[in-house]
Amino acid sequence: MATPPLFVSSLAVLKEKLRLSGLPTGKDGEAILNEGILAAREKFHRRLGASRVTTLLALVFTETPTTHDEVLRSIANTTEVLLVRRELLCTLPVAFVDGNKPLTIFGTEAPFRHLGPSDLQIVKGKLDCEIEENLQILEGSDSIGGEERGLQVAVIEPEAVVGPFHSVRI
Repeated sequence: MATPPLFVSSLAVLKEKLRLSGLPTGKDGEAILNEGILAAREKFHRRLGASRVTTLLALVFTETPTTHDEVLRSIANTTEVLLVRRELLCTLPVAFVDGNKPLTIFGTEAPFRHLGPSDLQIVKGKLDCEIEENLQILEGSDSIGGEERGLQVAVIEPEAVVGPFHSVRI
């Protein structure tokens, strides 16, 4: 049985967003996708709590958010896609190593194919950062477009030069 997404409107929409719409139903790839969706649901509930998840689900979703609540719901949708993608980065490629038909589908549609180990770590790190930022906004510990999200600049000023190997303080 397919696990429905929490915030994304349907499994078909989630598959499209992951560029896995050609993934065959009833096969290992779909089972792995369902596990990714379940992991994303669990992450939302562990991090935000059931009442916050219920509050976010009650917000209206629109493809063109303009109000604060619409943006929050949009962030929830986007975060679910990112969480599932992050999970699939670890599990989906391993399932298709044997060269069966889903490998062809995965190779032609998936945005994360043919990544070397270092590239994979970079992609995972970027996803982790974006997911964390979004979860902080969704839980209310960070604001949308708040000052704390601004660019941080370090000013380097030389101290009085005492010798040729004197350090610069930050």
